[in-house]
Amino acid sequence: MSGHRAIESSTLSEKRRSQKHLASVYPQVLQLDISRFYDSVYTHSLPWAILGKSVAKSKFKAKTLKSHWSDQLDRYVRNCNSQQTIGLPIGPDTSRILSEVILARIDASLCGKSSGIKSKQVYHAIDDYQFGVSDTSEADKVQSLFVKLIRQYELRLNDFKTKINGGLSHSPGNWQREFDQLANFVGSALIERYFDLVYKLMLEFPDSNIVGYANKRFAKKLLGTKEFALLADYLQRLLLAAPHLIRWIAPLYLGLLKSIGVSSDNKRVLISSAEACTRRNDVGSTSWYLYSFLYLNISIPKLLYDGCFALSCPLIDL
Repeated sequence: MSGHRAIESSTLSEKRRSQKHLASVYPQVLQLDISRFYDSVYTHSLPWAILGKSVAKSKFKAKTLKSHWSDQLDRYVRNCNSQQTIGLPIGPDTSRILSEVILARIDASLCGKSSGIKSKQVYHAIDDYQFGVSDTSEADKVQSLFVKLIRQYELRLNDFKTKINGGLSHSPGNWQREFDQLANFVGSALIERYFDLVYKLMLEFPDSNIVGYANKRFAKKLLGTKEFALLADYLQRLLLAAPHLIRWIAPLYLGLLKSIGVSSDNKRVLISSAEACTRRNDVGSTSWYLYSFLYLNISIPKLLYDGCFALSCPLIDL
C-alpha cells in the first residue's frame, strides 16, 4: 500500500518552514503561481533553458541545434506525447526533472546580478513561488520580473493564486497543528475524527492542500486501524465531493481496495467521479482515474469512454 518515488521532492513541512522563515525576516510575502504548469510547458523551451534562449535560437538559425543533446531531449519528450510541443505528462518523475530544468533557468535569472533579488528571498516548490519583500512597491517589481521571465518560456501567471501576506495575517502552516490532536485516537474513532477535521479544514483553507498533507501524514496510521470498510466509505465521500482530489486520495484508496477487493459500490464511485472530471475537462484528474481503472482491472463504461475521447488529449487517448 506504499511506494517510493525515484525523485525526492520537498515535503509540505519543509515548505511550511521556509514560508515561516520568509515571514520572520520580511514584512510581506508575495505568493505567485504558474498557471497549469505541466500542461503548459513548451517542449522547445528545453533547449532554451539548457543553452540559454539566445544561444539556442542562434544554433537553430545556423541549423546546428539538432546536433546538441538538448534538441534530442526535446524530440524524445514530444515522441511521448504524439509529437505535441505543448505539455508534459503529469505524474512521472521524468516530468519533474524536465520541469526543474526550465525552472532552474528562471530562478537563475530571477536572482541575477541586475535583478535586485537575492536567492534567500525566494522559495519555490515546483510552480508555487514565495518571495520575501519589503513593501508593495518591491512586490510589484518582483511580480513584473517574474511574469516577464516565465513568458520567455511560454508560461503564464495564475492571477487567482497571486497574494501578498504580511504581519499577523501571514501565518502559513497553522492548520497543520490541528492534526496533532489526533495523537491519542485509535480505531474507528481515529478515522471519524480525522475526516471530520479534513472536511472542516478544507472549507476554512480552500487554497491549501489539506487532503494531500493529511493523507501523506496519516496513511499508515489509518490503515493500522484495520477498519478498512469504514475508511473506504470516508474516502469515497471525499471523492464524490471533490473528484479532482484523486491524485491525493488514490495512493491510500487504491492500495486499500487492492487489499480488500473491489465491490460494485467502489466501481460506481470511481466511475461517477471520473465522469465528473471529464465534464470539467480536467485532463490531469482524468488520467489518474484511468490509471486507477487499469490498476484495479475495472472496465470503462461507454459514457466515460466517450467523455475521455472528447477531451482530445493524446495522453488520455493512449
